[in-house]
Amino acid sequence: MQATTIKRPKFSEDQIDYTAPDVQRLIGRYCDWLDACNEGSSDEECISDIKKVFGRISRYGVFTDDGFSLAKYMEDHLYLTGDSNLVEILDDAPDIARSHHRAAVLKWTTENNLIIPENIVGSKCITSGTYKGMYVVGIRGDEYKVVLNENQNKSGGYIVEFESIQFE
Repeated sequence: MQATTIKRPKFSEDQIDYTAPDVQRLIGRYCDWLDACNEGSSDEECISDIKKVFGRISRYGVFTDDGFSLAKYMEDHLYLTGDSNLVEILDDAPDIARSHHRAAVLKWTTENNLIIPENIVGSKCITSGTYKGMYVVGIRGDEYKVVLNENQNKSGGYIVEFESIQFE
């Protein structure tokens, strides 16, 4: 059984809604930090800097950065001297990116009417690599993903994009 060939959205900085409360809170905390460091900043400069942070996350992936690496990025590219407060502020950025990306995936699933058939549970994965021989033990239909496990009777396991694997 083969899943859809409709391309799953990858995280992109375009998925960030800069008017959303979580992003506004991040921008506000960053602006406050800049002001406390006597850097002085306009809202436009703060937004521009945060957009660059999400641009970096877009290039390297939502699971590769944390507050420290983002603060280091800002030091190297925006010539700011970061501190532990900046790291703490930027720690929220990857979570925000994942949240906004998840919303894009949910929209993609709905818009494309993607449904994983219930009878897939119990099927054996024949895709080569890590998941070969594993069984589908659960469905996460809203994200168009399945849960795989070596033991067909378990309920947890690896959460995998449905379209990336094949079944017997």
